[in-house]
Amino acid sequence: MKYTREITIEKSRAEVISKFDNFDNLKEWMRGLQSYEHLSGEPGEVGAKSKLIFLMGRREIDMIETNRISKFSTLFHFFYNLFS
Repeated sequence: MKYTREITIEKSRAEVISKFDNFDNLKEWMRGLQSYEHLSGEPGEVGAKSKLIFLMGRREIDMIETNRISKFSTLFHFFYNLFS
């Protein structure tokens, strides 16, 4: 399954980057996120992996996030493997 989501944010680039670069803010924009665990690689860099656990209704969904592209000021591309 392929799913693409594009979001336009009407804030300054500096403000968005400072909020996005703080892992404590993930729950603010990832609905249902219960936990985040960094697994490998340098956070924010290509190849970095993290485990995310979401609660969707009564269902818990685990996934591994892999950072595929990181042009931090203009583009992010992540790949998610689901394990539920």
